[in-house]
Formats: sequence, structure tokens, C-alpha cells
Amino acid sequence: MATVHQFTYGPVTPVLAYLMSCLGCHLGLLAMTRARAVGRSSVGWLSLAAVAIGGTGIWVMHFIAMLGFSISGRRIAFNLPLTLLSAVIGMVFVGLGLAIVLRGGRRVLPLATAGVLTGLGVAAMHYTGMYAMDMQAHLSYDPLLFGASVVIAVVASTAALWFTLSVHRWYTVLSATVVMGVAVTGMHYVGMYALRVKLVGDGTAAVGGISADSILLPLILGVCLVSVVLLFIIALSPGEEELEDIARHQARLAESASAYGSASAPASAYDQPAPPAAQPDQGLSAGFAHGPVAPAPTGEESVFRPRIDPDTGRATRPGRAARSGRSGRGSRVARNR
Repeated sequence: MATVHQFTYGPVTPVLAYLMSCLGCHLGLLAMTRARAVGRSSVGWLSLAAVAIGGTGIWVMHFIAMLGFSISGRRIAFNLPLTLLSAVIGMVFVGLGLAIVLRGGRRVLPLATAGVLTGLGVAAMHYTGMYAMDMQAHLSYDPLLFGASVVIAVVASTAALWFTLSVHRWYTVLSATVVMGVAVTGMHYVGMYALRVKLVGDGTAAVGGISADSILLPLILGVCLVSVVLLFIIALSPGEEELEDIARHQARLAESASAYGSASAPASAYDQPAPPAAQPDQGLSAGFAHGPVAPAPTGEESVFRPRIDPDTGRATRPGRAARSGRSGRGSRVARNR
């Protein structure tokens, strides 16, 4: 059996790995508080949470911890496609778990299903990353510790998913971050202690892949860039309470608009007012349509239209002729007499 070192650089790698796990989990929890507030239109926040937890919180932690892993007399290299595949596995399975619990809430069945699915994905990410190593050695695992690492991954994932639904205040988010960091880092090191290495050859043959040192600088720069972008997005976005207030205000506006529309619109076509009955054309309009205008009637029938006084030849206002009527002519005849 080969001599395996888990902490080649002392406490630097485990402490740094734990801090990176806490950073990713913290950003993921903050993104999930926004996802809960916006409800069904939460694909963007779910994606950010999956990248933060699955990418920074789990995969980056795993790789930084692997920097402290060494075998006496062997050079360790990494298969780049398999290493990147392990990162994709971690983010995809975390995203699936987050989507399930966001839709299903804190009910037992959705939470347990999402926890098992995410835990198996995290374990697959870890052991895919282990398989990506090339060190001229045969790797095997202790069955008991291997099973324990998978169980820890499932339990830790279930707890993390429950935290994403339950924490609201900054101190609860911070407490959940610490617990999630311990669970994720503990799962990694239990899986590493399950590893059994049997050397193959004398170690002089060249190994394929790239060294950990050549990945370190791009990894650090990428993590810093992603973390800064996530921090800016979360800092510039409204908080959970503000998003909930906005959603309630929009719901009230939609409810008011719906009530106003139902009150102003007629219930059916039978409620429409009947159009006014058609009237025969009279006056000027009748003249244009049917020929010369007929003379206006005299007496009380001329209340609503002008008439020509037969005695004076002058037009009288509507209603005035009716009021004067025959009484005017009678008084004039009496005076003439």
C-alpha cells in the first residue's frame, strides 16, 4: 500500500476549502431567499443558487481540498474533461434538488426526494473527480467508509435544502452557512479516508492530464470572478421582504383591475341598452333627403321648431309662438276692431 497524505500543506488546504464551501453556500442561500419571493419566475435565481452551492460551495471546495492530497513517490495529474464534468454534475444535481423543494415546499416527500437526488449527485461529483486523477496507481474504497460518505452526502444535502426553504434573517443564513460548510467538507474527507491506493509500476512513466498547480491559478481567478458577480447581483437586487411586498402590491392591482372590469362590463348581450327607435326625417334633413321642406305647422304643434308669424312675417323662437298662439292674434284682431 502507498503512503497517502491528506494534508500535504498542513491546515491551509482544509481551512481554505471550508471557507470556500461557506462562501458558496452563503451566496446560494441568499439567492434562494430571492427565489422563494418571486415564486414561479425564479429560474434565474435558481440557476445562481445552483452555481453558488454546487459550483463554489461543493466542487471548488473539493478541488482545493484535493490540492493537499499527495502520494509518496507519485506525481498526480488530472484529466481536464472529467474534472470539468464533475463540476457540471455537482451544479446540475444541486439545481434539480433546489427546483424540487422550491415547488414542493417543506413537505416530507419532495424534501426527501430532493435530498436523496442531490446527495447522490454530490457523491457522484466527488468520485468522478477522484476518477479523473492519474497517478499510476489503482484506487479502491473501503465499503463501510464509502457508504458512510454517501449517507453523509444525502443527509447534508437534505439539511441544506431544508435551510434554503427555512432561513430568512441574516443570522439564520449565517448559521446555516456554517453548518452546511461543515457537512460538505466532512463528506469530502470521509470519502477521501475511504480511499485505498495500490501503486502500479515504479513511478517513472509519464502521466497524462494536467497538474494541480496549472489548474490552481485559473481556478482561483474564476472563483473570484464568479463570486464577485454573484455578490453584485445579490447586493443590487431587492431583498426577500421587498420582493414579497412588490408581489402583494401587483396582486392587489390586478385584483382591483379585474373587479373594475367586471363591474363596468355588461353581464351579457341582453344587458345592452336598446337602440332608440328610428324617427322620420323632418325639417332640413328631410328636405335634403326627400325634396323641398314642408312648411312648419302652426299652433301648438310648433313648440319645438321655429315658425313664421303670419301677421308680422317674422320668425319666432321655439316655444314662444306656442305660448302666444292664437291669443296673440286674437288680441291684435280685437285692437283692430
